[in-house]
Order: sequence, then structure tokens, then C-alpha cells
Amino acid sequence: LWDIYDILKSSVRIDSHVISVGPSIRELWRSLVQIRKRSSSYDVVHAQVGSVVGLTSIFSAAPVVLSLRGTDLYSLKNRRGRATLSGRFRQLLTYIACLRAHSIIVMSERMARDVRRAPFLGRKPVFVVPDPVGTMFLPDSARFLEQGAWSVDDVPLRIFVGSLRAENPIKRNWIIKEAVDLCNAAGVGVELQMVSGGTREDVRGAIRGCDVVALASIHEG
Repeated sequence: LWDIYDILKSSVRIDSHVISVGPSIRELWRSLVQIRKRSSSYDVVHAQVGSVVGLTSIFSAAPVVLSLRGTDLYSLKNRRGRATLSGRFRQLLTYIACLRAHSIIVMSERMARDVRRAPFLGRKPVFVVPDPVGTMFLPDSARFLEQGAWSVDDVPLRIFVGSLRAENPIKRNWIIKEAVDLCNAAGVGVELQMVSGGTREDVRGAIRGCDVVALASIHEG
């Protein structure tokens, strides 16, 4: 959404409010007060994720559009594949936010079905908008890939993988790493660019330097 916002700013006034991951009670209260006060002059408030961010947004004075990303709708799991207590708590906060939101954006048809199955959400407006990777991010080599012009004799294929936490089991980055190892063992040159916890410019620069963006996530891949 960064680049979409950059484009829209020429014709639409857009303000942003950042809520930290795992905010303290004081930080959360301060965010609630600020959002309530600032949103009185807005036409709409968009929460980019559920959980604490989604819950905070529903206290705004303007209609709320809530985007769900996957790990807010589905429970986070530990390395044994079991749901964590914190993951269940995030689900609860997300559900409360969904109840109060004017409309909901999800990343897949599967997520849309699961949202509509939840109690009292069957008639809630739900829209499927997969996160795009715009061509503004990509080098010229990516366009050759789309046309099938790349071959194993060319320079190594560069694959981008991004995640807030590199070892997050839900993102399943190990699948991509194993695929890269298999390709290289077979003589197909592949380089993996893993970006974790980077800044906006770090992520943008890394994507521009790669040929392919890979997603193996349980919910997004």
C-alpha cells in the first residue's frame, strides 16, 4: 500500500497513525485518544491489519475499513503446529474489530469464506483484494520472465522473500530455501534475497533488485 498511498496523495488527503507491535497500556490508550480525535475530520479510517490495530481503529469517529492479512484471522502456531495463546488472543481482537468494521478486505477467497462463516459476519461486506507487487518495483528482467525468455544459461535468477520474522513457521520460508538448494544442485543458478524487519526503502530496494517474489505462506502463498 505504500506506493498506492504515494499515488493517491496527489488527489486525496491521507494521514497515517502507527501502532507498535505489542503496545503498552499507555501507548494503546494514547492511540485510542488520538484516533478518536483525529478521525472526526476523516471520511474513512483504514486499518491495515486486524488484532490490536483493528481493535483500536473501531473507536474512530469515521467508518472503518479493515484489512486482514492472514496471521490476524488465523491463529499463530508454534513449531509443533499448535495454536499459541497469543495467537488466539489476536484472533479474538480481530473478530471484535470485524464486528464493528463497516467493511472488510481479505487476501483470498478462502479468507472471505472463513470470515463469512463467523457468527454475525455472514452479511458483512467482504472484498477480496490480493496484495499486488506493482511493476514499479520490478527490474526489466522480470518482464522477460513473464514472457518466458529467461533460461538456465542466463545470470542467476534472484528470488525475493520478505517476512517480519524470518523464521515465522506460518510463512514456510524453509520451502523456498529448499527449492533454491535443489535448483542450484541441478545446475540452475538461483539466489535468495531474504529481507526481515527492514525499512520501507530496504524492502523496496530488495524487490527491485530481484526477478521473482516468492510466497509460501500458509494463508498468503
